[in-house]
Amino acid sequence: MRTFVVDLDDSPGDLARATGALGEAGVELIDYVGVGDGSGLGLRIWCGSADAAPAAFIRARLSVEELDESPAPHVELVFDDGAVDEDAELLVPA
Repeated sequence: MRTFVVDLDDSPGDLARATGALGEAGVELIDYVGVGDGSGLGLRIWCGSADAAPAAFIRARLSVEELDESPAPHVELVFDDGAVDEDAELLVPA
C-alpha cells in the first residue's frame, strides 16, 4: 500500500479530478481523508500497489507528495468479564 498527499484548491470538482485520475490510470483507491482550512484542501490517499499514481496526479495537474508510511499495527481487543479497564491500560497507561 502506498500513501500520497494531494493539494487541492478546495473548488468544485477537485476531489473528482483526483480520484478520477487514479481511476483512469487503473489505480486501486483503498481509502482517503481530506482536511480543509477554507483556503485549500489536503487529501491523503491510500492506494494499492500504485506505481502509476504519481504520474496520474501530475497528468491531472495536481501537486502530490508520497509519504513513507509503514502500515499501522493491527490491534484486536477482546473484552470479557469486566476486563475493559485492564486491557485499556495496556494501550494507554494510567
